[in-house]
Amino acid sequence: MSEKKVYVGPGRDSHGATTLRIVGEGLYGSQWQSEFARRLTGLHPKEKRVTQQMVARWAAGERTIPPWVWAAALDVIDDKTIWLAMQKDTLRGIAGWEGTDKP
Repeated sequence: MSEKKVYVGPGRDSHGATTLRIVGEGLYGSQWQSEFARRLTGLHPKEKRVTQQMVARWAAGERTIPPWVWAAALDVIDDKTIWLAMQKDTLRGIAGWEGTDKP
């Protein structure tokens, strides 16, 4: 009988796992893992499905985070930044602040 090989990742307190949790929560709130997994699925370089369980393992430091995830996270942040800027412009218009120095 062969022994099961157990993978030990970098750990929950690793810089990568901590950064992934901060970015994920910043983008999607406390229930971020499922939404982030859905978004990453569309950005996977081999068009594979990313599950919430995969994201949870990365965030827990149980698995090494693949390099493509960081590039995808940057794309997600860029998309969110553009969306937030559009919402800000809409709110400025509603508030009557278009063309002013108001924030």
